[in-house]
Amino acid sequence: MTWRQWFNEDPEKVPATSGYHAAPPRPGWLTFAMFFVVVSLAAAVAHLFRDAAEIVIGWYSGEPDFLAASTTLKWFLLLAMASVSVFVAAWLGRLVETRRAGQTGIEAVAASARGEPRRISMRASVTRAVGTWVAATGLSSIGRESAIIEVGGAFGTFVGRRSNGRGDALATAGIAAAFAAAYHAPVAAVLYLEEHLRVLGSRRAFWFAASGAVVGHLVSTGLMGGHEIFPAPEGSRWRTLVLSLVVLVPVIAAARLFRVVRVRVKAVSLAELLGVPWWTSVAVFALVAGAAVATFPLAAGNGMETLRNASLGATVTLGVALSVGKFIGSAASLGSGPRGCDDPDDEHRERHGAALPARRREARRRGSLRRRLGRDDRCDGGRRRGRTAFAADGDRARSRAGR
Repeated sequence: MTWRQWFNEDPEKVPATSGYHAAPPRPGWLTFAMFFVVVSLAAAVAHLFRDAAEIVIGWYSGEPDFLAASTTLKWFLLLAMASVSVFVAAWLGRLVETRRAGQTGIEAVAASARGEPRRISMRASVTRAVGTWVAATGLSSIGRESAIIEVGGAFGTFVGRRSNGRGDALATAGIAAAFAAAYHAPVAAVLYLEEHLRVLGSRRAFWFAASGAVVGHLVSTGLMGGHEIFPAPEGSRWRTLVLSLVVLVPVIAAARLFRVVRVRVKAVSLAELLGVPWWTSVAVFALVAGAAVATFPLAAGNGMETLRNASLGATVTLGVALSVGKFIGSAASLGSGPRGCDDPDDEHRERHGAALPARRREARRRGSLRRRLGRDDRCDGGRRRGRTAFAADGDRARSRAGR
């Protein structure tokens, strides 16, 4: 077997039991060593992702960061660069979905942790991450954290499956380390994993999640120069808390609206509905994403740089860029296909939880499958099949009621 085959092929002897519930048949010291390798690599990817993008941006713009570059470049250059980078990222994402669908993301890790025979592809995860990196380098309005988290999980699965394990626990540690390094928030990393993977239901999973977050945070801050994202607040902290409560309702409403738009406004689905090639719809979305950045330069990047500037001096222009410009740019960028943050459909599936009882998981899976069959029939043109399925369900319900 060549090294290429060893890298691409999934190992044959993969334990049937999830790594959340049983340790794989390997020495404890080896698991300990692999844990530190995975966590260190995940934290390094988080820093390399950002630093490499800033080096490229500095090369073509002469500015040190996303915010300075977006505010100094000409509008037509911003339009061209953001549009092209989003299209390239969407093309790479489309390539992954057609060849290795369901083998990337935290949803695949959750499925494997539930015991499903799901493979997490290292090549597909890296390809999607490269697409997100290209979009970020082009100053599009997209986040980079989800790609970092996916690569961290893929590292864990890759190492675990090639050492007589499933890689579930190591993938959890890699995700925790990547999250902690990207956001400078180890506690939030554990909460994130609990929301998506239900790590509190397994002592072993929780240990890997908590340890991965702590070690990843220490590696980031101690060895790679990681630091806080935002400066320390000035003035009364109580006043800051009160002001944050004032904007809580608008923030919740905006987040809900953004979620709805992300679920329903997708370039590929629109292309199927109109009967046109997928790339035409993606090109339109990419142009909208580029136009949003060209109109609102402060909406470029993932917003962290702009928010740091807002913490020092908020202006109306900055507020409009972070609300209107960021909303349009992010919705168009993510709708075209690149991976910027978690897919809401994946989040819905992940709520089954990796450690929930089998009976509850099966009941929820059947209900979700029934709803998806009805929805997919309506989306792909099979309207008659969709209505027939719902009518059959109604007839069965009426017959049971008559008995």
